Amino acid sequence: MESFFVPYTATSVLDARCVAVLAPHADDEILGCGGALASLASHAIPVHVAVVSDEFAGEGSGEAVDIRHSESRAAAAIIGYGAPDFWGLPDGSVQPGADLVEKISRWLADSQADLLLAPSCWEMHRDHRAVAEAAIAAVIRQKGRVRLGMYEVGVPLLPNTLLDITPFLQLKQRAMACFASQLARQRYDLHMAGLNRYRTYTLPETVEAAEAYLILTADELGTLKLDRQPGRESLALHRAEKAVAERHEEARQLNEAIRQLNEAVGQRDGTIGQLNEALGQRDEKIGRLNETVTQLSQDLRFMEEQAHMLRESLNAMTTDRDQLLAALAQMRSSTSWRVTAPMRFVGHLVRGDFATAGNVLRAALAGLRRRLPTPVKHRFRKYLSRLKVFGSLLTRSKANDPAIAAIVAERCRFTRENPAADPLCAVGLPAEPPMIDVCIVTHNSGRWVADFVHSLRALDYPKSRLVVRFVDNASTDGTLAAIQSAVPQLQASGCRVEVLQRPNHGFGAGHNTAIRAGNAPFCLVTNVDLTFQPDALSRAVASALSDVDRAVAWEFRQKPYEHPKFYDPVTGTTNWNSHACVLLRRSALEKVRGYDETLFMYGEDVELSYRLRREGFLLRYCPAALVMHYTYEAAHQVKPLQYTGSAFASLYLRLKYGTWGDLAAVPILAANVLFGAQAYPGSRKAVLRTLARLALCTPKALLGRRRGQAHFPFHGWDYDLTRMGGFVPVFAMDAERPLVSIITRTYRGRALYLRQALLSAAHQTYPSIEHIVVEDGGDTLRELVAGMGQLTGRPATYIALDKVGRSVAGNAGLAAATGRWCLFLDDDDLLFADHVEVLVHALRQDRDAVAAYTPAWEVFTDSAHLKDGKYQEYTHEVPLPLQQPFDRNILLHHNMMAIQSVLFERRLFIQRGGFDEDMEALEDWVLWLRYSCGNHFLYVPKVTSLFRTPADSGQYQQRLVVLDAAYKPAVARAKAQAEALELRLQ
Repeated sequence: MESFFVPYTATSVLDARCVAVLAPHADDEILGCGGALASLASHAIPVHVAVVSDEFAGEGSGEAVDIRHSESRAAAAIIGYGAPDFWGLPDGSVQPGADLVEKISRWLADSQADLLLAPSCWEMHRDHRAVAEAAIAAVIRQKGRVRLGMYEVGVPLLPNTLLDITPFLQLKQRAMACFASQLARQRYDLHMAGLNRYRTYTLPETVEAAEAYLILTADELGTLKLDRQPGRESLALHRAEKAVAERHEEARQLNEAIRQLNEAVGQRDGTIGQLNEALGQRDEKIGRLNETVTQLSQDLRFMEEQAHMLRESLNAMTTDRDQLLAALAQMRSSTSWRVTAPMRFVGHLVRGDFATAGNVLRAALAGLRRRLPTPVKHRFRKYLSRLKVFGSLLTRSKANDPAIAAIVAERCRFTRENPAADPLCAVGLPAEPPMIDVCIVTHNSGRWVADFVHSLRALDYPKSRLVVRFVDNASTDGTLAAIQSAVPQLQASGCRVEVLQRPNHGFGAGHNTAIRAGNAPFCLVTNVDLTFQPDALSRAVASALSDVDRAVAWEFRQKPYEHPKFYDPVTGTTNWNSHACVLLRRSALEKVRGYDETLFMYGEDVELSYRLRREGFLLRYCPAALVMHYTYEAAHQVKPLQYTGSAFASLYLRLKYGTWGDLAAVPILAANVLFGAQAYPGSRKAVLRTLARLALCTPKALLGRRRGQAHFPFHGWDYDLTRMGGFVPVFAMDAERPLVSIITRTYRGRALYLRQALLSAAHQTYPSIEHIVVEDGGDTLRELVAGMGQLTGRPATYIALDKVGRSVAGNAGLAAATGRWCLFLDDDDLLFADHVEVLVHALRQDRDAVAAYTPAWEVFTDSAHLKDGKYQEYTHEVPLPLQQPFDRNILLHHNMMAIQSVLFERRLFIQRGGFDEDMEALEDWVLWLRYSCGNHFLYVPKVTSLFRTPADSGQYQQRLVVLDAAYKPAVARAKAQAEALELRLQ
């Protein structure tokens, strides 16, 4: 029974990965646990020591304090652990209050210790007891992550662990000898030597000295009574009660399993009965099938007789066919057939049979090519290929690059200094918000009215400031009745409502009617097949009120499919607005006289956008203003009216706003859509009617051309750059929104880039974000970061480092991050507003993935004048390697992820470390290889960010040389790390 109270065995080292030691005074760490510290040091287990109080602290005697500190450091050097921390609390007056508990808790978190050694709570000295009580509270707060080991100094313990310190006894005595100031008062070394010798009472003779510890979990600490030491029996009873509870739970689970088995047996018996019944039915079916087989055999004999007759008939028909083919060949070789061929070709065209006419033309050309000499054939193919290339180049407007350059120039002007206001982050309305004319055009839209009106009533914008006008374009499906029934609901909410009826002359004509009927300073043009988020209109109006006077349009963001057109992620400027839902300034609308009613539906929003820009106005995209738009019943749906209407609009706008080259491309595009594959049955005839209408409208379009400063882009059938992934759906966000940490590395002289990166992060539609900015090599950007945080309402954490390199800076950001997921945004990269939301949505859908990434635009940039606050962008392309679903074998060969495009779990950094700090190139590739070992990365095929590549050929080649030199060492390092990691995972 003695072993129940005092252990009969001793351990050689305490069980821990990292140990923290609290010493109330300088020397307690050696007196109480010097042998343990020496044992831990010999096993290379990290040790962190804190000396809580200083002798004479507060009395002004610094010399005594310095002596005690130097003695502790000397002892630490002998034992072999790092220098202690000195907390400097007053000797004899340590209080176990909340401040000390909080300090210990932070210290434990920083050190990541899993065992805390502290003095016994039953010690004589009040400082010892105070430190022990605070340590107990701090360990309980850790909720099981840390255990507490009490050591003895002035009062012996009832231990549950004895540590054999025989190999380290002389080392401990040498360390004790360092405390000369204390040994002069009392021979603590002899007292402790006696206690260590006494602790061998229950141990073998080979053990010459031992230290005693009472090691408890946070759960066991809750049973302690500080007025007396716990007996082994109380701890055993606590553990026994816990074990009994676990056995009861196991028994309950076993009984539940037995019940489920009994149910399964019952179900099995029922299934057997059903199977027996099914067998009987099967036997009946077999009987019926036998009868059917007999009948089929008779039918087969009859069919064989019929087949014999048909074969004879087929032979006769084959003979007739051969004779007819011979006659046809003779006819086609005749002079009359060749003479009338052009007439037949024209007949096919007149009847609209373009497919047959095309086949005839291709056959004629093929026959002609066969008769040509070989040199002529080669020359013909050469000119044909050049013609195709010329045609493809002709459909790309020369205005495209200047249009993007104008947006980039405005971005640079806006961010040369910290802006005074950022409209895309604006929130809050004045006491009396502006009046809004809400304009809705309907045509057979009855199914959408109820949901639209419900969301309109749910807006947080004051309803007394809304005038709602429905314009119904001759609906025949009950739309008008649905609107009339909704009018009292809107009026009860405080809105003024008008319902106008007119013939169906198109979308733009309907909205012109609604706009001209009002006089509010702003007009909200909106489709009826959408619903508003409650704060959508307030966010758009707040942006409009804080924007410059030249800004006249603020487009709402759409879900589940965001419009994939280009917009500036820094300023929100765009070359054209989608008018599915857009807020417009009335004064600008009146200046340009509203929509062009030549466009029946589709493209009228682009035409009005171009006309506004021709007058010098700015157009914005407002990602914070969100609507759910149900325009498509399925991804990539082709709607006939949209197909023909968009084709007409694209060609009409080229005639009205394009360069001379854009006008020359109109016949080529028209021929492509007319003679190409049909988008749906009958689409070719619809296109032919559309082109005929375009021919009638061409004079009007050409007469409407005006000179202006704006550039009007055309990319084939699109009007501007389009981002890949327009049909990647993103639905409403979950209520739970875990924190995302964005980490930006920067350095001196990058103020312009950094402001733009900060703004693109502040414009993210995902709300739960922290931003950490790490400056590598100075403290020059602190004020910039602080000012941008005040501007956007999203302050960033700023960290200044000495010049340590990209990788060390990245690791510092990761160490400071507290989010569940992390994302690197280097200062010269930009994020589109939905970047984080898209990636978080994907990871929430696939719980097995540890990271998600998207393709990114590579933008060739001339930054020669960056110090002057400007740069130029030349191309926006997604490199092919960045368009690949995740495959680790491909990743082993080359990087397939731009650094800013990856959102990953922060626990990967905790488990597997960060960047290799000796790498200055390809460090992110090696990191992804380490993180993906045994894990799954998710690819989301939507462009949501951009990164820059030097446009200067010399800089670009220099960059390639650096990357080529780093490639082979990076591959070797990544493979070695992967092999080590795979072994560890196994």
